[in-house]
Amino acid sequence: MAHYESMVLVKSSLSDEEINGVLEKIRALIVRLGGQVTEAVNWGKKKLAYEIQKDKKAAFLIFRFNAAGTVPKELDRACRFDELILRSMTVAIGEDEGLPALVGQSALSTPESRD
Repeated sequence: MAHYESMVLVKSSLSDEEINGVLEKIRALIVRLGGQVTEAVNWGKKKLAYEIQKDKKAAFLIFRFNAAGTVPKELDRACRFDELILRSMTVAIGEDEGLPALVGQSALSTPESRD
C-alpha cells in the first residue's frame, strides 16, 4: 500500500458540525475503498489566495492515508461530485519524507515561530 496525503477545501459557509460531517464522510469513503486513514485534521477556516466559486475563505481538511493506487482516483472523483467541496488534491508521499505531524500542531509556520 502506498502513502497519500489529501487536502480538501470545503465551503466556509458551513457550520463546524457540517464541516466535521464532511470530514467523517471522506474518512468513511477511504476506509470503504480499502484504505487506512492515519491522520484526519480539520485545519479550520482560512483565507484563500483567490476566489473559488465566489468564496474568499474555505475550511481546510487534511488526510493522510495508506491505500491501493486506485483509491486516490476514486476519492478525487467523489469530491468533484460533492457540492460542499470546493477543491481537492491528493498526492503520493514517501513514508520517510519527514513531513510535520498534523495532529496537535499546525504544519504551517506562524509569524511568532519565525523569530
